[in-house]
This record gives sequence, C-alpha cells and structure tokens, in this order.
Amino acid sequence: MGQQAASPRIQEATPRSDAELFDILEPEVEAWFKKRFEAFTPPQRYAVNEIHERNNVLISSPTGTGKTLSAFLAAINELAREAKKGDLDDRGYVLYVSPLKALNNDIENNLQAPLAGIRKELDEAGYDADKIRVGVRTGDTSQYERQKMTKKPPHILITTPETLGIVLNAPTFSEHLTRVRWIIVDEVHSLAENKRGTHLMLSLERLTARIQRTQAKAPHPAPPPQGPKPDATATNPPPGPVRIGLSATIHPLERIAGYLAGRSKDGEHRPCRVVDVTYTKDVNVEILCPVENIANTPQHAPVDPLYEDLHDLIQQHDTTIVFTNTRAGTERVVNNLTERYPDAYEDKIGAHHGSMSKEKRLTVEEALREGHLSAVVTSTSLELGIDIGSVDLVVLLSSPRSVARALQRIGRSGHRLHAESKGALVALDRDDLVECTVIASQARRGDLDELSIPTNCLDVLCQHLVGMGLERVWPVDEAYRTITQAEPYQNLPREDFEACLSYLSSSDLNDQNVYPKLWWDEKEGRFGRRGRKTRPIYYMNIGTIPDSTQMTVKSGDEPVGTIDEEFLEGLSKGDVFSLGGTAWEYRGASPVKARVEPAGEQRPTVPRWFSESLPLSFEMAQRVATFRRDLADIIQKKGAKTAQAYLEEEHQAPPHVAEALVDYHRTQLAYVGIPGPNDALVEEHQTDDGRTRYVFHTPIGRRANEALARAFAHRIEKNKNERIPWMVNDYGLVLTLPPRRKLTNQEVRSLFLVDLADELHEAIDDAELLRRRFRYVAARSFMILRNYMGTKISVGRQNATARQLLRNLQRNHPDSPILKETYREILQDALDYKNAHAYLFRFISRQANIRFQRGLPAPSPFAFNLVAATTPTTHLADGEDDALATFTQRVEEALTNP
Repeated sequence: MGQQAASPRIQEATPRSDAELFDILEPEVEAWFKKRFEAFTPPQRYAVNEIHERNNVLISSPTGTGKTLSAFLAAINELAREAKKGDLDDRGYVLYVSPLKALNNDIENNLQAPLAGIRKELDEAGYDADKIRVGVRTGDTSQYERQKMTKKPPHILITTPETLGIVLNAPTFSEHLTRVRWIIVDEVHSLAENKRGTHLMLSLERLTARIQRTQAKAPHPAPPPQGPKPDATATNPPPGPVRIGLSATIHPLERIAGYLAGRSKDGEHRPCRVVDVTYTKDVNVEILCPVENIANTPQHAPVDPLYEDLHDLIQQHDTTIVFTNTRAGTERVVNNLTERYPDAYEDKIGAHHGSMSKEKRLTVEEALREGHLSAVVTSTSLELGIDIGSVDLVVLLSSPRSVARALQRIGRSGHRLHAESKGALVALDRDDLVECTVIASQARRGDLDELSIPTNCLDVLCQHLVGMGLERVWPVDEAYRTITQAEPYQNLPREDFEACLSYLSSSDLNDQNVYPKLWWDEKEGRFGRRGRKTRPIYYMNIGTIPDSTQMTVKSGDEPVGTIDEEFLEGLSKGDVFSLGGTAWEYRGASPVKARVEPAGEQRPTVPRWFSESLPLSFEMAQRVATFRRDLADIIQKKGAKTAQAYLEEEHQAPPHVAEALVDYHRTQLAYVGIPGPNDALVEEHQTDDGRTRYVFHTPIGRRANEALARAFAHRIEKNKNERIPWMVNDYGLVLTLPPRRKLTNQEVRSLFLVDLADELHEAIDDAELLRRRFRYVAARSFMILRNYMGTKISVGRQNATARQLLRNLQRNHPDSPILKETYREILQDALDYKNAHAYLFRFISRQANIRFQRGLPAPSPFAFNLVAATTPTTHLADGEDDALATFTQRVEEALTNP
C-alpha cells in the first residue's frame, strides 16, 4: 500500500484535563483511580474521553506511560455503570486482540487489579453489582474452558487474530460477540506489516457487519434518566464497535489510523482520532564499539573486548536485556558470559527466544519480573509488550535494522512514566558501525521508517470467504462491499474477488483431491457453504503462519546436516554454501530433503547468515547512503578533522567511533569513491580462482537487492548461457562470472534498463522460492491442508502435494488466483519489487548515474563484508579475517602505488 494523503476523517485527538476526565467516570471508578494514581498520564488525557465519546482511536505512546489503561478505562467505566444497575448481560462487551499469547495472559492478569479495586469501591458504596468477567481464549484454551465461556461468556474477551477467526464461525459463541462495543488491537504495528494483520482486518469487518445487522434488528433502548453522567450512546447507537489501536512505535500514524478504522460504505475512511505522545519519555541512545578503530580491526578480534564491555554494562545496572537479532546469537552470548564470568551469572542470566519451550520462556519471564535476573539475552521475542518488570538498560548487539525496532527494544527499559529509556547500540564491524550511528541519530529524533502493509492478499481472502460461507448465505455484492471496507482490500478488483469465489466453488481440481468449499450462484449473486467437511477443514487450517521444518541435506545417501526452509528458499541450482565447515554445491530438493555435492575449492555464493539476518528497509538503506555521501562531502571539502567533529556533534558519536568512521569513508573515497542514494557504483575484480566478480553498490535494502540480483543474473545467464551465482546484502549485490567471461561496459549499463517484472517472472519460474511460497499460499487458501479431520499432515507431504498442484496450475490454470497471489507475495513481500523498480527507473529516466570501475586489485572497503562472507574454510572466522586482511593490504597497496 503506497503512501496516501491524510484523510480529513483522521484527526488529532483533543486532550482533556483531569477534572474533565473525572467528570465522566463513575464515582467508584474515580475513587479507585485516585487511590491508585496521582494523575492521568498523557495518553490517558488524550484517549479516555475520545473513547468515551465512541470515537475510534490510535494511541502511539512509549512503554510505561499507561496506554493500556487508556484503552480500557472508558470501557471499564461503562461496564461498572451497568454492573451497578445489574444490567450486565451474559455477552462480550470488550474484545482485546494481540499477536502474542503471552501478552494476552499479561493483560488478563493486569486487568484483575483494577477490576478488583473497582469492585471493592462498589461493595463499600452498597451496590450488589454484577461481577465483570475477563477471559482468555486462544489455541491453548482447554475444551473445558471453552465450554464454560460458551455458557457464561466473559465481558472482556482476550484473544489472538487466529482464534478470533475461529470464534466468528462458532455457531453459539459468536452470538456473544454480536453486541461488542469496543475492540482493542494491541501492538498494531507488528500486525499491520504481515498477513496476520490482513486476516485480522477482515475479521473485524465481518464482525462489524454482523454487529450492524444485530443493531438494525434490535429496538433502540429508551433514553436513560437524566443525570450528570449519561451513557453517551444510549439514544444514538454507533455504526459498529469502537476500534482502539495501541503501539509504542509506528509510522506514519495517519496511515495506520486508516488501516485500523477501515472504511465506511461510502468508501471513505471511518473517523479516527490519533493520539501521539511519543515525546513523553526521554530516550538515551549510545553508540558503543568494543575496539578503538574497528575500521582497521580483523573481523573477529572484538570478541574478547565485547564480552568485557558487555559484562561491565550488566554489572553497572540492576537488570539488563540484551538483544542479539538471532536465536543462535542468543545462545552464544549466554554461553560466553557464563563461561567467562561464572560467579557473576550463576542463576542470574537467562535466554529467551522462540525455539525454547513455552514453559522455559515463562520461567525466564517470571524471574525477570520478580527481579531475580541481572540479564536476559533474547533474539526478538521480548520486543513486544510482555510485562517484564523493571529494566534499566537495553543493549542491542549489532544494528536492530530499523529505527522503530530500536525504539521498541530500548523502550523496554525505564518502565515508568518519567523514567528514562536507556539503550546502547554495540557495533560489531565497520558497516555495523555506520548503520548503528544512523539508527541512533534517527532514534533520538524519533524519525521512524515507514511500515510496509501487504494489500489484496488473495489467499487470506479465500480463507475468509469460506468463513463467510459457513456463517450464512451471502449476497455477492454485500460480501464484496464488506471485504473492501477493510483497508488492505480497499482497491481489490472485482474480478480478483470473483476469481477467488470461482476457485472455491469449482470442481476443476477434483482430480487433484481439491474439492469445492462453497457453492456460488452467479445468476442469483449468492454464495454459501458446500459440503459437511468444510467447517472442520476451516477450523483446523485457519491462520496465516505457514508450517516450517528443517530439511535434511544429503550428499548421495549420506546425511551431512540440516538447513531450515527459509534458507532453502534462497537457493538456486549450482549455489554453494557452507555446512559443517565444508562447502557444498546445491543440486535441488525433494519435498523432504536437499541434495548437494562436494563443492571442492569453489567459494560459497550464499552467506551462512542469509536466512537469519533481518532485512533493512529501502528507506533505511537510502538514509545510510545519504549519511555516507554527506560524510564524504565533508571529508572532501573540509577535511578529516571537521568530519570527525561533525560526527561527534551532530550524531553524538564517541571520539574513537567518529575517528573510525572517518578513516573508513576516507579510504573508500580514495579507492573508488562513495555513491549517493541515487547513484550506482559497479566494481570489477578477479577472484583468486580466475573468475570475475562484479560488485554493485545499490543501497536499496536486501529485499530490493534480491529482486535486482535475480533479474540481473537471469539476464546474463540468457545472454552468455552460463549459470551466474549471486549474493546480496542491504547495500549491494555480487554477480560472479566463470573464468574467461566478463561484462562489457554496455552490458553492465543494460542491466539497469531491464524489464524487471518480466525478468523476475522468468527467473523465479523454476526457483525454490516459487515452490515454497506456492505451498504457503495454497495452504492459506485451503488448496493444501495442514490438518485433515484431526490428522496433522507433515510438511514433506505438503511439499509433495504443492509441487504436483503447482505444475497442474501452471499448465492448466495459469490465471488461478492462487498462482497470482504466489507471484504477488514473492514480488511484494519476499522481494521488494516496487522499490527495486523505482530505483531502476532513476537510471532509465537519467536521474541517476552509473560508475563502473574495471580491473580493481580487490573489492573496495564497502564491499569487504559482502564478499568475505562467502569465504570457504573449515574455520570460518579465520577465513573471513584472512580475506579481509588480504583485501585491506591490496587496497592500501593500490592507494600507495596508484
């Protein structure tokens, strides 16, 4: 979804004074609040009255500022009012949705205290008030608890997007949601950027449509007796429930507000008020580097000083969270700290990541809350708003890859309203140092990178069409209107909508054991459920997160290790990668294993960290390129000392960090120059085994660079009839040609003029990427089942079915919406076609320049990490250091003897 102009219906919220807010609260709620808090917090001053007046609200506020209570207080107040009168029905009033089961449990626990406190005030005031019930319903909820909820539903229901999709089709329980008044979506930023959020937005539109139908049938209640605190909507029922979104870090706010609120029947955004109080907490962000001049330090030399510095930081604070970006990194840091400092960390340090069991994660979370741990090391699993108690320092080992992620993580410290959030970004190499400097500077200014939202996802649409068919018989026009009221589908072409209906109701794939789930009467314009098994198939296969597995890697019949599916997705036949200290050439994959052959002396073409590394956004990569260009300009025009002073003053870089950055850029500038965000630099040099390597400095993020690399390599392969290995990172790509093969100047320039869409479609047509993504999409679309009538279907079997179906669709049904969505997901979600295409257009329209440096003795310093990451050796760390030392020596010799 592209950038949109702000809608006039998206407006800033209006703040209220404490007196005004107390005036809308019931006396017992007011009494509880005054005993518990000194005053309302900034998000509460803006949000509580807006929610009371039935306005949709998006709240962006740092952790520890009371935004959760901002969302719940108006609803709890009205529930207390009805409880006093004995008017609480057995139904849901508040629906709370979050992406994390653990966060749901926290919210349930955190609601018990205010509800108990208010209940006590009601009792003391002499009211025999109804009890306000809270319940959690997720995939972990037992059958017994679900049955209890069906008979006596919670007034406040806490759930996940997937479970909401199920209960919407539960014949009895869904009736309890038909008069929900408030919907709270927590951590909305983490949902908006993926298909879980898309799924949720369709669920909310379906629920809203059902609530509106219920309201239309029900007689309006008589006006209540006049009093100082009447129900704001008793005589004027709202057009659906109030939607409230919560996030600590999100941008742009107006666009996410539109995403949350959705659209009314006239196609305009529903009104939404925006609460932006991200300024209310001080954020202290430091850049740390474990060595004096990392630009001239071997790649793995900082290990000892890194752990010394990390240990010192932990000992200087009460509780520290260390983020590492990867699960393997988490375990490595915990092991190193406990081995190096056993007395300090015995029973005082914990690991937390998604591969650990739920029980172990909960144990660590509880120990952290209780203050028993001095440090917890995590990958990404503690980013979101789980209650973790008091943390006074967050350490980010290596770049967090986005400003929003940096602030989200650092915001886990200082968990009180006026406490400072304190974070340290620790750079582990020269490129990391540049990135950390830029992100730290942007974080201090609160300059967030923009969220990317998937649109018109046809697999999620198919899933919901089946759910809608289970619910009732739908007029097609009404269903289409409901779907397009969800912001991700506002521009859904009618033909795509009907193509999904056609697929779900067709018998064309019966011979592939894919049977219709719906009937569709095109003449009457209606559709509904088809088949008795459709309901259990829906319940057991709902959701957007694909099954994944480890693939066995075999050379002949001998297993040599395992790789995860995400890594396999990036491989093409002939790629070389390291596993177990040996280089292997990829030869293809069956549904359950990857086939390889020994690669001999070939260099790896895919870095071992490829599938674990978080990608940098196009916007962030461009910011780094702008920083590099600006620093180069200062070095050229005013000298190194002025550049160093600029870094210390404008970017708050410590002196040794500023000196290292200047040295790094000065060397690059002298060797081949520094391209800006609108330029491309291409360098050519020979490898030690006689091949020719082309490094393209294209600062557009890894996903966009992968789009370019696949297209460029495919174009060269067609022209030269040779397989071209490629590799990417966030700032460039590498193409390697076999011995005695080179590109002319014209051939290099012609790559920037390719028809990117055509080349990409051809390039991925027989790629593992297509096969894997097709399986994901087909599973979401119920073409492939992950569970059939209670029997779980293995990933290997799913893969086998997917390969057969993919061939069938390509041959017999090339216009299938499942194929269309597979290509959309690859181009827009897995790759970044939009920004890659926009970048190439700069060259097509002559707005950007290409510089081509031929015959270099070594890659330039900016290319070191990209090239050295594939160094083959049984001791990878030493191999990279040797390669970097060789590159550095050759660059220095070239500069000394031009």
